[in-house]
Amino acid sequence: MKRATGKTSPSPTIEKVSIQLALSGHSFSEEALAPLDEAVHGSGPAVDVQVCWLTEKTTLAPQELFDTLPDPAGEDTTANGRSISTDLPGGMLSDSSAAYRLAASLLRIAGIAPATGEEIVWSGPVQGRIAVMAVRSETLRALESRPHVRLHHTSPLLDDREEAATGERAVSIRAEKSGLLYIKVYDGGLQFAEALRCDGEEDLRYLMERLRDTFPALGDSTLRLSGAEIPELRKRLKPYFRRIVCA
Repeated sequence: MKRATGKTSPSPTIEKVSIQLALSGHSFSEEALAPLDEAVHGSGPAVDVQVCWLTEKTTLAPQELFDTLPDPAGEDTTANGRSISTDLPGGMLSDSSAAYRLAASLLRIAGIAPATGEEIVWSGPVQGRIAVMAVRSETLRALESRPHVRLHHTSPLLDDREEAATGERAVSIRAEKSGLLYIKVYDGGLQFAEALRCDGEEDLRYLMERLRDTFPALGDSTLRLSGAEIPELRKRLKPYFRRIVCA
């Protein structure tokens, strides 16, 4: 578990098609990209596509870390057939770039370094934070091979619609069908943000006990719950929170 910090800055506005890809250990299927191919079929100029990666190998970093890196203009921006968008940190760079090395270091520090067959992507800034993720190489290359597509990577951890008001104590949990929980804790600002695997009642109890040990005032917080299987999850989480609001 780790503390997430970062200054506030406006999110970039991009006209885009959005798709979500769950990385749950199953082999990737080309059929999953059919909606994307249909969206960009016959396109002339490049279409901006936002890819939301659902993976526990996700960490948040302050935008300042990437802002202080050297200008990537001199980098080999087409290494391994990947192109980048230099106006956003979310473009893919060669694995020798300063940005790629920083992203890899952040994942290692978080204990979620990419394994064989995985590569690193990161998002543009949202509320002064950047999401760094290890994703399956096969899936990434299938996306990058689409013509007329410019990728922008993101994570549910960057969803700022539930951003708590200053000074409010609250917890946000987004549940995915794959068993991932995206958990954020607010207390005068964002204190904690992590994607955690939860495969049953025992896992959920363990996670809640760890959170309560780390944040003793957790029981006085409002829980904002969204995603999959909300009624069942609400029932299981009711003993831990004084108030639960379902999105």
